[in-house]
Amino acid sequence: MLRTYLFAPATRPERFDKAAHAGAGAVIVDLEDAVEPARKSDARASLSREFPALALTARSRGVQLLVRINSHGTPWYDADLEACAKLELDGVVIPKAEQAGEIARIASIEPRWSLHLLMETAAGFAHLDALAHSPNVKRLMLGTVDLALDIGANDIGEPLHYYRTQILLHTRLAGLLPAVDGVCTNLDDDAALDDEVRRARAFGFGAKLCVHPKQIAAVGAGLGPSPQEVKWATRVCEVASSGAAVAVDGKLVDAPVLAQARRILEAADHV
Repeated sequence: MLRTYLFAPATRPERFDKAAHAGAGAVIVDLEDAVEPARKSDARASLSREFPALALTARSRGVQLLVRINSHGTPWYDADLEACAKLELDGVVIPKAEQAGEIARIASIEPRWSLHLLMETAAGFAHLDALAHSPNVKRLMLGTVDLALDIGANDIGEPLHYYRTQILLHTRLAGLLPAVDGVCTNLDDDAALDDEVRRARAFGFGAKLCVHPKQIAAVGAGLGPSPQEVKWATRVCEVASSGAAVAVDGKLVDAPVLAQARRILEAADHV
């Protein structure tokens, strides 16, 4: 399961190869926030021109390729979808997702696309259940910066905890892959990134959006089980494999604890 998604501006094709080699599980070529309005057409042209080389590198490294299009209702939306339909993409990131009917329409354009919904408006969260159950939706992503702006919050931490729980709840109810946490905008503050990753894992997020290659290693390691957790889980599974309640190192282990131990080992690729 992918833990890291790295953005690469569509107008900076010289970064594509670096992005594909950066170690992220997926590269998101960005047509939206990273591109100023006057260069939207240039961005699409750059994506179309450079995509074959990027795809060749990405496929050789097992890196998924996605494109973040501009949001529904903008002048660039339809042209972005038309450009994406001509490419062999793994999926599309849909910003400011709000209308389940529109998500279904995108799914019908290219049924092979895995759709990643970027939840970053109050209207989107009002329709979260329908959006999560829309065709071809693979993951929900939390757009912390735009969401805070939309609801009037002045911080992307505690004020957004309600939205974190909602996105995780509806991820579970719809049977989607674990949700993706938003970006860390502190590029030169390792401690801030570590704090965000710990919070994301504590809530139950399975991946995080990255805006710089140097964030990838910390995110990938922080969202995975620690060596201590793997050791504990291995011990639990060895002693309590029957599923009956037993004591492991002086602590009661019953069925839910055993299930948690097995989940840790699965996440660590030990099973």
